[in-house]
Amino acid sequence: MDICAGDFNNDGDLDVIANGNYYNMMLFWGNGDGSFAAAVSIPSIATTESTVYDAYDYNRDGKLDIVMFRNATRDVRYCPGNGDGTFGASTALGTTSASGYSISAPAGGVFPFGAPKAIVSPADGVVSLGNEITLNASSSTGAIVSYEWNFGDSNIDTGAVVSHTYADEGIYNGMLKVTDDAGTIACKRFSVTVKGDAPVVDAGGADEDQFNFDEPDSTDAVATHIYDTPDIYNMGLRVWDNGVMNLPDEDPMPSVPAYLTITIEANLPPVCDAGGPYEVDEGTPPATTATASDPNMAGDPLTYEWDLDGDGEFDDATVLNPTHTWDSGTYTITLRVSDSLLEAT
Repeated sequence: MDICAGDFNNDGDLDVIANGNYYNMMLFWGNGDGSFAAAVSIPSIATTESTVYDAYDYNRDGKLDIVMFRNATRDVRYCPGNGDGTFGASTALGTTSASGYSISAPAGGVFPFGAPKAIVSPADGVVSLGNEITLNASSSTGAIVSYEWNFGDSNIDTGAVVSHTYADEGIYNGMLKVTDDAGTIACKRFSVTVKGDAPVVDAGGADEDQFNFDEPDSTDAVATHIYDTPDIYNMGLRVWDNGVMNLPDEDPMPSVPAYLTITIEANLPPVCDAGGPYEVDEGTPPATTATASDPNMAGDPLTYEWDLDGDGEFDDATVLNPTHTWDSGTYTITLRVSDSLLEAT
C-alpha cells in the first residue's frame, strides 16, 4: 500500500491519493479542515501490480503530476495531472535492474508565480426549491480568462457570476474551473442544498385560535376518534417534515396548522312499521307493506328481524318484506329494526 498528498485540483486544500490492493488508486478530496470527501477511483493511473508513487509538478504547468514505480515490471512511469483531480495516460520513463518499494519527489509542488486560485461564494449554499441561487467567483485570484461551472445536476454555465435553479430537492456537489491567460487551471468544489417548503396540510374546515399540539390526541396520519356527546367540535392538524433536507443544526420543520369543524349529532332510533292488518287465505303469503327508515343525518344502514309465528323469537325472516305462509288462525307479527346501536319494533 502507498499514499501521497497534494493539492491535485488546485483549490488550495490538500488531497490524498492512496491504494489498498495494488491497483485500486483512490482520491480523497480535502475539505481544508482536516476532513475529506468520499473516495473516488482514478482509473487512468490504476495498475495491476504492486505500485508505489509520489506527486510533483514535473512539467511546471502548475498542476500536480504522479510518478510511479511498478515493482513487477520494474519500470518508472509519469502521469501528467490535469489540475482537476484527473490524470493523463502514463508514459514510461525507463526501467531498473532491481525491484524497489519506494519512490520520492521533492517536498511540495511547483506552482508558477501568479497561478490562479478558484473561489466560490457561497461555498455551501442553501436555496428553497423553485428559487434561483447565485454563485459568485469574482473573488478568484490570478489573470483568469474563463470560468466554467458544473452545477452537479448535469447543467453547466460560464461566467464569473452565474445563477441556477435546481429542479428537485437534494444536495448537489458542483465544481468551478478557472483558467488563466497562461492556460493554468484551478478548481474549487462547492455544494448547494435545495430544500422543499415546509409541508402544507388541509384538514378541510374552519379556523381556530387555540389548540394544544404539545399533547396531541393522535400522532397517526389517519386518526380514529369516538365522541361520546353530541356537540360541535373543532379539530386541528399539524404535520412535520423528517428533517432530511434541513441544515445540520436545523430542527425538523412544522407546518402551519389546519382546522376543521365536526358536528356530532345524537343517534336517534330507527322508525319502522310492520304494516297490516293482513288477511289472506290459508297457505297464501300476504303482500306485506312494511316500512323502515333512519332519522339520523348519516342514514345508518339498517337490519331487519321478524317474528312471524308469534313465539317471541325474531328468527323467521331478515328482509323488510318477507314471504311467509300460515295455517288458518290469527297471528300477531312483529318487525324489529336496528341501526347497530339502537333498535325499534
